[in-house]
Amino acid sequence: MSDNLYKAYFKTIIGSKPPEIAPPLSKWLGGIVREVNDDSMTVEFEVTEQMTNPGGYLHGGMHAAIMDEVIGMTVAALDKEFHFVSVNLSIDFLGNVKLGSKVVAKSQVIRQGRRIINMACEIRDINGKLLSRSTSNMGMTEQRMDFKPRY
Repeated sequence: MSDNLYKAYFKTIIGSKPPEIAPPLSKWLGGIVREVNDDSMTVEFEVTEQMTNPGGYLHGGMHAAIMDEVIGMTVAALDKEFHFVSVNLSIDFLGNVKLGSKVVAKSQVIRQGRRIINMACEIRDINGKLLSRSTSNMGMTEQRMDFKPRY
């Protein structure tokens, strides 16, 4: 099976920061795509000062943003006719990581329905320690997928 347009695009940016055409949040988070598969994606992030809580650890809201970002990228790569958006995001916070650390987020498709896609995502530190995990349902919108990657 050949790669669809979005999956092919994500494969072209493996190892790079988000390009200029990426959405603003994607560029701000600065994730580096490490792996793109049929039903999962792995993205690495560096914890910057703007991502930390008062204790200097990765803020819980940043865990959520990172997981929602990687889940959304993965769903985009599934070659659906319409956009999908987050319906919910449930997170278990299990560990912490300090400013300057690198974390790796890996998504996984759990189940694809016609209008709802159930997803999971984990964030681990660079040594593999589990920091957080989430589940999310992505709901289909009425907006067609019309992005035309330039690569």
